[in-house]
Amino acid sequence: MTDNIDGIVRFYQKRVFLSIFIGYSLYILCRKSFSFVIPYIQHEEHLSKEDLGKIVSALNLAYAISKFAFGILSDNVGATLLFCSGLITTSASVLGFAFVKDVKMFTLLWFLNGMGQGCGWPACSKLLRKWFQKEQFGTWWSILSASMNITGVITPIFLQFFTLSNGGWRSFMFFCGILSIAWASLCVFTVIESPEIVGLPSFSDNNPNSAAAKKKKDDNLVGAKKSTLSDLIYSPFLWLLSFYNLIFFAAKTSFENWIQLLIVDEKALTAGHAVAFISAFETGGMIGNFATGYLTDICVSKMPNSKSSPRMIVVLVYMVASVLALQTLTTSNAALPLVAFVLGCSLYGNINLFGLLATESAPVYLSGTSHSIVSLTANIGAVIAGYPFSVLAHSYGWLGVFTLLEIGCAACLILALVTKNFCTKIGVSSVKED
Repeated sequence: MTDNIDGIVRFYQKRVFLSIFIGYSLYILCRKSFSFVIPYIQHEEHLSKEDLGKIVSALNLAYAISKFAFGILSDNVGATLLFCSGLITTSASVLGFAFVKDVKMFTLLWFLNGMGQGCGWPACSKLLRKWFQKEQFGTWWSILSASMNITGVITPIFLQFFTLSNGGWRSFMFFCGILSIAWASLCVFTVIESPEIVGLPSFSDNNPNSAAAKKKKDDNLVGAKKSTLSDLIYSPFLWLLSFYNLIFFAAKTSFENWIQLLIVDEKALTAGHAVAFISAFETGGMIGNFATGYLTDICVSKMPNSKSSPRMIVVLVYMVASVLALQTLTTSNAALPLVAFVLGCSLYGNINLFGLLATESAPVYLSGTSHSIVSLTANIGAVIAGYPFSVLAHSYGWLGVFTLLEIGCAACLILALVTKNFCTKIGVSSVKED
């Protein structure tokens, strides 16, 4: 009987995960579709750089707002509804984009796209939390995170097909919109909200020896006091994660936007060196995303009763690697591709982990709010890495900017070492703890 139940569980896990994996890949396709066709739009529609900037900024602004808002809303609204409605919204905006010509309409539709995008990851994280045990959570989280990298590899091939067949960028956008709407409609039926809906036991009850079951037992002993938003806000670990995420996301965004200027203008190397650096950085990021969950799940399985999260061991390793790689980057030109690979792996890996920890360390009914707060600080880091860093570079050069990032990552490392024995529960009252 148990084997039969396990088989049914695995069937639904695969069904739900495959649905949201492809679905989130389509979220990313819709989000990046404009970036892929910018050269074609600029040529055919005669848009200025300022026009293109307005369209891009509209999505970024809406995404920052919606991801925070829907992260909180995900604690009160079904994840399936949130996931499907968000994908339909963003798909509709891409579909509409294929038929309009006015810059104002382009901007409005891309703002709508950004609003729909904010539904995607909060819903995915909630579904993963409900369908997978804590010992598996990190692995599946990381695999799902890698869906955005896969989209980035496959999409240019599709785009080339449409441009070579003279379909143009509008046909490409139309295809993206139709494909995403069709998949969102299918997900309404394939994405199941939780195991209980199909008559399966909650995963916290499946295995009495699992970390989740032990946590539930401990919570009951504490007095079954349900955590509140105030408990969440006053949790020190939440704000540690938020600070770490701000610094590391600012660093990642700086490498995406400014590293070519550092390499070509200040290090006096060739554009080829810059391209090689970026390629190595993104490759490291993909591997970091894949490896992070697997490595940290091993740590969790080895230390299920640890007061602090075993995943913090990998966080510390990534922090050390980031500081050493940044030190090498700012002081020499040696082994730049290797430095780039290490930076991509450690920065992407830690950003992945901060979101994972924010989600799993909070009670399931507050996990969306917890993740949205940590994600908001990442968006603040991205903003800081933009115009403020460009002003700083005007006075101190890009080398000064990356030296500042090195200091920031070193500060995170010192803080993480000092607080390594802190309790990593978020939003859980500590009454009756000895």
